[in-house]
Amino acid sequence: MRHRFVLALLLLFVFISGCAREKEEVISSFPSGAKKQTGIFRGEKPNRAQLKAFEYYESGERKKEFGFKDNHFFGPWTFWYKDGKKAAEGIIEVKALDHQNAVGTGTYFWPGGAKMIELKPKPDKSGSDVVAIYDVSGKAYTAQNKPPELAAKIKTLLEKWEKGEL
Repeated sequence: MRHRFVLALLLLFVFISGCAREKEEVISSFPSGAKKQTGIFRGEKPNRAQLKAFEYYESGERKKEFGFKDNHFFGPWTFWYKDGKKAAEGIIEVKALDHQNAVGTGTYFWPGGAKMIELKPKPDKSGSDVVAIYDVSGKAYTAQNKPPELAAKIKTLLEKWEKGEL
């Protein structure tokens, strides 16, 4: 009788721990079949919790990584260039449904590794502000006094990166 009780407890433990396991799931793929987006989830649909999100280059290298809390973007995030160098990193400080409008800190880097942009939360936490922009030599500018050609260069670089060209 005691052995049956212990066996039942053991089976219950295995069942519960199996249900709580984290698993990575492919969310979308490139036309070639290579994974484009994945997520790490805990639990089963429809009540599962997303813990992380990843985006990849078609080569399989990671492009973006985000943390989640309560199924919202939250916590650390990192972006990479195609060559594996860090493109940006930061922390989302207020849970958000959309990472592009998230509130938090962040630093973007030129492909050579030098700082390019620094972000900080607005005082009222309604978004994030650019607090400094750097040229490739490290010279700092405010968002208001940046040279137009530097702004254009950064815009072009970020567009190419987003398209997966860098």
